[in-house]
Amino acid sequence: MSTAYARLPLNALRVFEAVASRLSFADAAEALHVTPAAVSQQVKSLEDYLQVQLFKRAGRRIELTAEGQQLLPGVRRGLDELEASMQHLKQHRADQ
Repeated sequence: MSTAYARLPLNALRVFEAVASRLSFADAAEALHVTPAAVSQQVKSLEDYLQVQLFKRAGRRIELTAEGQQLLPGVRRGLDELEASMQHLKQHRADQ
Protein backbone atom coordinates (compact mmCIF):
# COMPACT_ATOMS: atom_id res chain seq x y z
CA MET A 1 0.00 0.00 0.00
CA SER A 2 1.28 3.43 -0.85
CA THR A 3 2.13 5.58 2.15
CA ALA A 4 -0.07 8.32 0.67
CA TYR A 5 -3.02 5.93 0.53
CA ALA A 6 -2.52 4.97 4.17
CA ARG A 7 -3.17 8.59 5.16
CA LEU A 8 -6.25 9.11 2.98
CA PRO A 9 -9.34 9.68 5.12
CA LEU A 10 -11.58 7.40 3.06
CA ASN A 11 -14.42 7.19 5.56
CA ALA A 12 -14.45 10.97 5.95
CA LEU A 13 -14.62 11.34 2.15
CA ARG A 14 -17.59 8.98 2.02
CA VAL A 15 -19.30 10.97 4.78
CA PHE A 16 -18.48 14.26 3.01
CA GLU A 17 -20.16 12.97 -0.16
CA ALA A 18 -23.26 11.91 1.78
CA VAL A 19 -23.57 15.30 3.46
CA ALA A 20 -22.89 17.20 0.24
CA SER A 21 -25.52 15.18 -1.63
CA ARG A 22 -28.18 15.87 0.99
CA LEU A 23 -26.97 19.20 2.38
CA SER A 24 -27.91 17.80 5.76
CA PHE A 25 -25.82 16.24 8.51
CA ALA A 26 -28.91 14.54 9.96
CA ASP A 27 -30.04 13.06 6.62
CA ALA A 28 -26.50 11.87 5.85
CA ALA A 29 -26.30 10.28 9.30
CA GLU A 30 -29.57 8.45 8.72
CA ALA A 31 -28.42 7.22 5.30
CA LEU A 32 -25.09 6.02 6.73
CA HIS A 33 -26.67 4.51 9.87
CA VAL A 34 -24.56 6.60 12.23
CA THR A 35 -25.25 9.53 14.54
CA PRO A 36 -25.22 13.14 13.37
CA ALA A 37 -22.37 13.72 15.84
CA ALA A 38 -20.32 11.01 14.09
CA VAL A 39 -20.99 12.67 10.73
CA SER A 40 -19.98 16.05 12.11
CA GLN A 41 -16.79 14.57 13.55
CA GLN A 42 -15.85 12.97 10.21
CA VAL A 43 -16.46 16.23 8.32
CA LYS A 44 -14.39 18.14 10.86
CA SER A 45 -11.57 15.61 10.56
CA LEU A 46 -11.61 16.01 6.76
CA GLU A 47 -11.64 19.80 7.06
CA ASP A 48 -8.69 19.59 9.47
CA TYR A 49 -6.86 17.21 7.11
CA LEU A 50 -7.40 19.53 4.13
CA GLN A 51 -7.11 22.73 6.18
CA VAL A 52 -10.17 24.21 4.47
CA GLN A 53 -13.81 24.65 5.41
CA LEU A 54 -16.05 22.47 3.21
CA PHE A 55 -19.46 23.66 4.38
CA LYS A 56 -20.96 27.00 5.37
CA ARG A 57 -23.11 26.42 8.40
CA ALA A 58 -26.07 28.69 9.17
CA GLY A 59 -27.99 27.09 12.01
CA ARG A 60 -29.44 23.87 10.66
CA ARG A 61 -28.87 24.95 7.04
CA ILE A 62 -25.62 24.13 5.29
CA GLU A 63 -24.17 24.70 1.86
CA LEU A 64 -20.92 23.80 0.19
CA THR A 65 -18.10 26.31 0.21
CA ALA A 66 -16.18 26.93 -3.01
CA GLU A 67 -13.61 24.40 -1.78
CA GLY A 68 -16.34 21.86 -1.07
CA GLN A 69 -17.76 22.36 -4.54
CA GLN A 70 -14.29 21.85 -5.99
CA LEU A 71 -13.70 18.65 -4.00
CA LEU A 72 -17.06 16.96 -4.56
CA PRO A 73 -16.72 15.86 -8.22
CA GLY A 74 -13.36 14.21 -7.57
CA VAL A 75 -14.66 12.44 -4.48
CA ARG A 76 -17.65 11.15 -6.44
CA ARG A 77 -15.42 9.92 -9.28
CA GLY A 78 -13.12 8.18 -6.81
CA LEU A 79 -15.98 6.51 -4.95
CA ASP A 80 -17.56 5.47 -8.26
CA GLU A 81 -14.25 3.92 -9.35
CA LEU A 82 -13.90 2.02 -6.08
CA GLU A 83 -17.47 0.74 -6.34
CA ALA A 84 -16.99 -0.32 -9.97
CA SER A 85 -13.74 -2.15 -9.12
CA MET A 86 -15.38 -3.97 -6.24
CA GLN A 87 -18.40 -4.93 -8.34
CA HIS A 88 -16.10 -6.18 -11.10
CA LEU A 89 -14.20 -8.31 -8.62
CA LYS A 90 -17.40 -9.72 -7.11
CA GLN A 91 -18.76 -10.54 -10.56
CA HIS A 92 -15.50 -12.15 -11.64
CA ARG A 93 -15.51 -14.25 -8.48
CA ALA A 94 -19.14 -15.28 -9.04
CA ASP A 95 -18.35 -16.32 -12.62
CA GLN A 96 -15.63 -18.72 -11.50
